[in-house]
Amino acid sequence: MLACFSFILFNFGSCSKLQYVVVQGKGQLSLLTNAKNNQDVLSQASVSKEHKRKIGLIEEYKKYFFDYFNKDVNGIYSKTTILDRKAVTYLVVASKYYEIRPKEECFWFVGCFPYLGFYDMNGAIDHAKNLEQDGYETTIRPVYAYSTLGHFEDPILSSFFVYSDQELAELIFHELFHTIFFVSSEVDLNENLANYFGKEMAWQYYKRSVSDIEESAREKEKKKSVRKFIVSFVKELEVTYEKNMAKNLTLEQVAKIRLDKMETQFLPQGQKLCKELGLEKSRCIITNQMWNNASFAGYLTYEDKMDRVDELRKRVGSASLKEFYSYIENKHKEYLDKKAKTTFSKFLFE
Repeated sequence: MLACFSFILFNFGSCSKLQYVVVQGKGQLSLLTNAKNNQDVLSQASVSKEHKRKIGLIEEYKKYFFDYFNKDVNGIYSKTTILDRKAVTYLVVASKYYEIRPKEECFWFVGCFPYLGFYDMNGAIDHAKNLEQDGYETTIRPVYAYSTLGHFEDPILSSFFVYSDQELAELIFHELFHTIFFVSSEVDLNENLANYFGKEMAWQYYKRSVSDIEESAREKEKKKSVRKFIVSFVKELEVTYEKNMAKNLTLEQVAKIRLDKMETQFLPQGQKLCKELGLEKSRCIITNQMWNNASFAGYLTYEDKMDRVDELRKRVGSASLKEFYSYIENKHKEYLDKKAKTTFSKFLFE
């Protein structure tokens, strides 16, 4: 489930960043000013019955989430914005040709992020082209939901409506989790925790049958196998980069080495794995995505710690999601009290 953080950011370190803040601030403001109260939207004849039904579902999901965690209900998702495009924003992830590490963009107050988001696709394309001229590989990913982490009362976006009911529940629970738990400058951890809680809460909300749960477990294991394969390949690729950069090879030579490994190892072995797992080509992300250093880096941001979150819950013996959340919250308080000289991610998992 792809989501992102979006803010009106305040950082005047450079003219380009100031321009970015101004342009994206206008996009954020447009989302807020064009939002209408849900009841007004529900009364509009131009809004389809299906979209109205999903607005009602989102209101139910919201109530369920805040009741479950015993949190005060706020104004998030009390309004709806009808967009003139399918995606709400577009993420640009960049990484150098000789490493798999997302280029970080840092902003005062909210920390650093491994991407930049653009409300306009053309702006994302222009930014990607500029990065490529500076020696980066890039990937652009459409995003259908985002969170301002409680800084604003986020509206429902018409881009949400592309999801099925259970996918929509997972999305809303994911975004709402960001509003109750967020660690500055640790996007990968924030996303993986939100992914985990979003998925688990969606299954819990719909009270799926035993057979559904068993099927989900099988699908989970398949995704886990694919995830391990990709992460393993990335680690091997990183070692290859380090060895070859020590030989003072050019960026073009290093890029060719990567492409050779992709064609002779990653793609054929990945296709074989998907076939063994019974994954159709359309469901095998190894073969249906254009991979480069940037897309690998973006993938790791959202998937790298998924298994570790599941393993952590088993290790601490949390019977319910609520207990597991309390454990994470208490560990974060402990981390802050100790003023640990490490990331919270390492403090949590080790």
